[in-house]
Parts: sequence; structure tokens; C-alpha cells
Amino acid sequence: MTGAGKSCYIGGTLLKGGADMAETAMGGILLAASYTDWKKEKIPNRLILVGVLPLMMAFIQSGSLRAAYCRMLAMAFVFFFCWQIYLAGGLGAGDVKLLMLLAGVCGLERLLYIALIAFLLAAIYILARNYILPGKKRKRTVILAPFVFAAHALVMVGRWLA
Repeated sequence: MTGAGKSCYIGGTLLKGGADMAETAMGGILLAASYTDWKKEKIPNRLILVGVLPLMMAFIQSGSLRAAYCRMLAMAFVFFFCWQIYLAGGLGAGDVKLLMLLAGVCGLERLLYIALIAFLLAAIYILARNYILPGKKRKRTVILAPFVFAAHALVMVGRWLA
């Protein structure tokens, strides 16, 4: 921490107030991604580029070059890990880029909570879809962005209530 009024993330943990603006802006990006993913089954690259704005806010609010460097390393780790899942057919390319941005804005620790909740929500949806509506013709793929948005919202609300 460099100043009395500044806030920064170290390892995904908020050290003093602030940085909610970047995460709230990222929530708007996730909402837009959810809508386009639901309607078109694609997350446009333009939307990912708009997502760079909250990422830059998070880098600026992190307060130090070291914290920004840690965020970039988190993004690289998420990209490498999720890209392997993409190559195996488990994620879409837009989902990989969205999770990578989320790692930069929220930090790796918070992203792990968000991803766990998102995958749990998606699993519940798949179970409900397969057992409540059996025999109905449906696609094999699951749109992930709405579940990531819901998980991000739950984590943010949990943080605000705590």
C-alpha cells in the first residue's frame, strides 16, 4: 500500500476500500456477454476489448507495479489453463477470454470462487435440463457466460454483505 487513501489488491485480496468500480464495470461486461452468448452463442471480440477498460482501472487501482504484474501473471495462468480446456472442446474461445479478463480485474483468488460457483450453477442447470425435460431435443453445449455473470454477482453481493 503506497498511500493512506489508496487501495490495492495483493493476491486477489482487497486491502482497503476501492476497486469495486472495476469489478462493477466488469459485471456490466459480463451481463452484456451473457446476453450476446445467449442470443448468438458467441461472445464478440469487441465486447472483450471493452472489457479492457475495467482491467485498466484495476491495474491503476492496484497501486503498484508489482500488483499489476501479479494480475498479468494471473491472466496468463488462466489463459494457459483454460486454453487447454478449449482445445479439448470444454470451453468456447469467448469463455476463455472472459475468464482471463476476470482474472485481471478480480484477481486469481476471487476468480477461483467465481469459476467454482459458475461451474456448479452450470452443473445444476445441466442436471435439471436432462432430468426435468428428458427426451426433449436440445443442444449438447451449455452457454457459460450467464453462469459466470451470476457467480460474479453472488461473490460481489457476498463481499458487500460481509
